[in-house]
Amino acid sequence: WISGGLLIPQNHNYNDHDDDNKNHKWKPWTTNPHIWVRNISDLLQNYDSSFATTTTTTESIPKVASVFSSLPTKLSTKSKQSHHHHRYIRARYPNSNPEVDQWGYNSPHKLNYSIPSSDDIVIEWTRPKPGKPPTFEYIDFSHPNPGVPLKNDSSMDGYNLYTSGKGGVCSDLWGVNADSYWCSNASAGGWAEVDQECAIQGHLQIPSGITYNTTATQHGPNSDIIQHLMAYLQEHVNVGGGIIHAWHSQSWSMHMFEIDKKFQNVSQQFGGFVFRKGGGRQGGRNWCRCDQCTYAGPWCKQHTDPQASDDRLIGGTWMIENVLVELDQPGEFFFDKTSKMLYVYPNTTKSTEQETEGPPNLQFGMLETILDIRHATNVIVDNIGFRDTVPTYMSDDWSPPSGGDWSLHRGGAIFLENTSFVTIRNSIFRRLDGTAIFLSRRTRHVLIERNIFEWLGENAVATWGDTHGYDATNEDQPIGTVIQDNVMRELGIFQKQSSAFGQSKASLSVVRNNIMFNMPRAAINFNDMMGGGDVVESNLIFNTCRETGDHGSINTWDRQPFLTTLRDGTTKSFDPLSRNISKNFIIANY
Repeated sequence: WISGGLLIPQNHNYNDHDDDNKNHKWKPWTTNPHIWVRNISDLLQNYDSSFATTTTTTESIPKVASVFSSLPTKLSTKSKQSHHHHRYIRARYPNSNPEVDQWGYNSPHKLNYSIPSSDDIVIEWTRPKPGKPPTFEYIDFSHPNPGVPLKNDSSMDGYNLYTSGKGGVCSDLWGVNADSYWCSNASAGGWAEVDQECAIQGHLQIPSGITYNTTATQHGPNSDIIQHLMAYLQEHVNVGGGIIHAWHSQSWSMHMFEIDKKFQNVSQQFGGFVFRKGGGRQGGRNWCRCDQCTYAGPWCKQHTDPQASDDRLIGGTWMIENVLVELDQPGEFFFDKTSKMLYVYPNTTKSTEQETEGPPNLQFGMLETILDIRHATNVIVDNIGFRDTVPTYMSDDWSPPSGGDWSLHRGGAIFLENTSFVTIRNSIFRRLDGTAIFLSRRTRHVLIERNIFEWLGENAVATWGDTHGYDATNEDQPIGTVIQDNVMRELGIFQKQSSAFGQSKASLSVVRNNIMFNMPRAAINFNDMMGGGDVVESNLIFNTCRETGDHGSINTWDRQPFLTTLRDGTTKSFDPLSRNISKNFIIANY
């Protein structure tokens, strides 16, 4: 096995006569004798100096911490081996085990693990202030410029266009290099009018904060939740660095927001949080308002009698994590990035008074990428286990890769770029908090076969090529990838808009003879039809779309035309090769 984490030593590894060592030993937490506390700055100091990208050394420490129990060194798929490997849970409210507890829009027990956005709790998801509209690119191929092929074969005029937006408010959220279909002035498809309006007006609808009620009626249905939220506003409670996970209005994706500060208005009986800049970029599309998608917000005032005007943002259920006061359940942890103090609540019946060594065999996640393969050919990765990588959902570079609904982060435990003839086989990818295998920009003939992917925070396999706008003839994309005979299960634990295979700006992929099950969204997602020529055959797919809406077990989008030469190898054309989806056994039971 190769772990992306650092082993945290137990106390017997330290000399009691060394004062510095004493400061880095596990100790009982005075607040709760079942919780261990340790200063891990000794483990992180080399990483601060080696990997810091700014003069602030904490920038090298992962934005979101992760802790895992250790696993025996023998590579095995047996459940007894897997039982010894656990993912600790960032302290959260409401309590939940994210590996098994579902809280999607139609999950029957979702309110056991999340907080409703009903108006007796959430007064408002704060809409950010308007800013500069993005710069739009709009090209109509039904009347092309000289040298550009004609495209007028779609009965929907919007699909004979190439349109995108860059800069302005979109850069504030998705970064200066992001070039997004959903920041354009002519996006098409379901609810595209919402994104069009946001782009044209320079007024996005990804919240910049939340305001909630601080008045709980004694017997109200959500009085316990309101009282709990009120406690965050007390002066001694630190929620800075806490992370809110909230469903998109349509239950398409999960958006995460880091809390910057809290506020309270005692006289008007409300309070809430202001989010740090850039929160919510993990989804590619805007949230709806009550006056746009009234059906999605049963608490919108349009449903009252008499009706009233209401333009508030509609959010789905939500939860908060990475807050010390929520460290109240075995199997949880909290890491203070400033003080480097790690708090761990082991899942054991023994208290810290009965033990002296501290929790055994813990790994503190440090790496997103374990194996980085670039500018290489003829590489074989065989019979290796990969585990314990860090979450990526708070990374700065999430942005929409093409005309599908997704936003994507370019990274994985195995990262491939400018490679050819790479084979990854007979390996296990277990409890990685991000994506397992990522194919970036130009790759050729990558073979991924006979692997097991399980308990992943995001995707099993994802691709993201580069184009010059609509022109993909540079072939700077993954082409000829084969994914076969794999088992892909328990995926999308954190980012619900994840799949067993998520393809963006790639072509001629073959996905066959795989078993895919237990995931929140589609098992296979094609974010675009760039080039085409894909084959999806003989896969067993079930228990997909367990937590999200408006999707299927296999989902395809084709909103943006791309120019390639794949039809005959020489002629530039907007016509993609056919995508063949056949002989799959799909049980659409969600």
